[in-house]
Amino acid sequence: MEFLLHNIPNDYSYKKHYLDTHSSKVETLILGSSHAFTGINPELFSSNTFNAGKELQTLDIDSKIFHRYKTKFRNLRTIVLTISYPSLWGSIERIQLRSPDIAKKFHHYYEFELPNKHIADYFLVTSFNSRKNLKKIFSYYLKNNKNTIKCTSLGWMPKLTKKGTNNQDLTLSGKTQTKWHNIPNLHAEGNQKCFQKNKLIIEDILIWAKAHHVNIILITLPAHQSYREHTNPEQFEITVQTANDFASEYENCMYLNFFSDQHFNTEDFFDAGHLNPKGAEKLSRILNNVIESNQP
Repeated sequence: MEFLLHNIPNDYSYKKHYLDTHSSKVETLILGSSHAFTGINPELFSSNTFNAGKELQTLDIDSKIFHRYKTKFRNLRTIVLTISYPSLWGSIERIQLRSPDIAKKFHHYYEFELPNKHIADYFLVTSFNSRKNLKKIFSYYLKNNKNTIKCTSLGWMPKLTKKGTNNQDLTLSGKTQTKWHNIPNLHAEGNQKCFQKNKLIIEDILIWAKAHHVNIILITLPAHQSYREHTNPEQFEITVQTANDFASEYENCMYLNFFSDQHFNTEDFFDAGHLNPKGAEKLSRILNNVIESNQP
């Protein structure tokens, strides 16, 4: 059963395979969590662009992806690195605590080591009960349902449902998401260690990019008012200041903050924290114009 589950294609295995085989062609690389995964559409870029983002993908995972393929990025011109509201305090270790089944997928499909590996992390069968595992196997192998990869060929996940099209859904998702994204005790030792580690991760990518004449765009994607009004002002201020500091220090880096950008309205959101396809198109066209205007 483990072998059969592992060999059912999904977004993780697809993205790894794409980068394994097409890294040399990528000109613009998008990294980040679900905000980038759903909010930036590579098909609307002038350059050869790939979205390597995924839900709950933290900066240390971004770093692992970047370092695995950096020697293959022969045509890379721009890296878009998502700095979401909780990004600077995130880590794969914390994802293991919150969503162990998602952390496990980065291990199984990208072959990244987990910081706190338990016996269950070695097996996909432990992610779901036997009935659900058998249902997946039956669907893929016997019913020939090959619709197991949800992202587009360039790595984007279009949010196509109607969720979030009314204010009640947006209000509820704003409260729910910020409950997870607000970091309690920002200045506690553990949070500060995580924050400093993530700053080093960003700086490491910036230093490499400068040496290889690659531009870095740090980006905070739009959020609906129902999300913004439940955020911690200090946490957001630290996020923006940190990104601005990097942009000031490194000439190959800029920071784009769309968090409360008035170009985006209720019709652009899937839920309070994520853009729908219409919003993704709007943001992607703006971002593409910025990238192209900064090319020599």
